Amino acid sequence: MSEKKPSTMDAVNKRLDEVLVEFFECVGQLYQEQADLENIMKSGFLMMSRARYNMGAKSVGVSQYDENNMKASKLVLVTDKDDDDSHSVDKMFELVNTNSCLDKSLIDPVSEGLRQRKSGGKDNVETIGSENVEQSTQNNSNNTKNYKDPIKWFGVLVPQSLRQSQAYFKQATDSVIKVSNLKSKVIHLKEQYKTLKKEKQLVTTQ
Repeated sequence: MSEKKPSTMDAVNKRLDEVLVEFFECVGQLYQEQADLENIMKSGFLMMSRARYNMGAKSVGVSQYDENNMKASKLVLVTDKDDDDSHSVDKMFELVNTNSCLDKSLIDPVSEGLRQRKSGGKDNVETIGSENVEQSTQNNSNNTKNYKDPIKWFGVLVPQSLRQSQAYFKQATDSVIKVSNLKSKVIHLKEQYKTLKKEKQLVTTQ
């Protein structure tokens, strides 16, 4: 959402302070989220190591699944938002289930992929991953019925450590999205600050 540009020196300085405070708050959140992600990944690999120790190294590996038939259960929805004040694009990321991303409101009927370009608007939405829309819609219910929990690739009675490892890595995917959004916001705030600095110089020369 674009905001009205400040026209006086006081307004520019106030906006600069607000953007700077928001920038450092966002950087602090980013560092914390990155540290949390690192701990989550470490825990996930630790639990996987314990599972391989209990089940045997060959029981938890690539030989237990067919990589060619693997399909993503999650997709990343990317939204581009234009900002007239900073003349930059703020990207936002959202993790969605593969089936839920087939919402007709997010599909461009002209394109074969899952994309949208809104005419007359400034928000562009696209989904990372492309399939034929009609075929995907027809197979939507079949994919849901045929979905198999990946942990069952390694057996029915798997140890608790393997289930914990799966839970950690699922949590990691959510954390990655948070980190990506925070990084995008930091970049956007930097561009906004630069724009306001230039505007301050213009106001000073007037």
